[in-house]
Amino acid sequence: EVGEGSDAQFDELKAYIRFIDGDIVLGQQSSSLQCVISNDRISFLQSGVEVAYISNNKLYITQAQITDSLQLGSFAFVPRENGNLSLVWKG
Repeated sequence: EVGEGSDAQFDELKAYIRFIDGDIVLGQQSSSLQCVISNDRISFLQSGVEVAYISNNKLYITQAQITDSLQLGSFAFVPRENGNLSLVWKG
């Protein structure tokens, strides 16, 4: 009984975490969204297409939507109450 329970839990785990050609693939096989962790990058796939990845301390993304503010170094783009956008020093 213990072995059967462990096998069932392992099968469920394999449905969401797979090891393929040295990469770790996260996400249900039938899902359109998956994450692939490889030796030199972390990739985010949508419908099998890489839409973003992290490598060498940089994030590469095809499209981005920032919901609140964006800070670049000591500068930030911050939405104002009137709907405008301000560039402010966050030093």
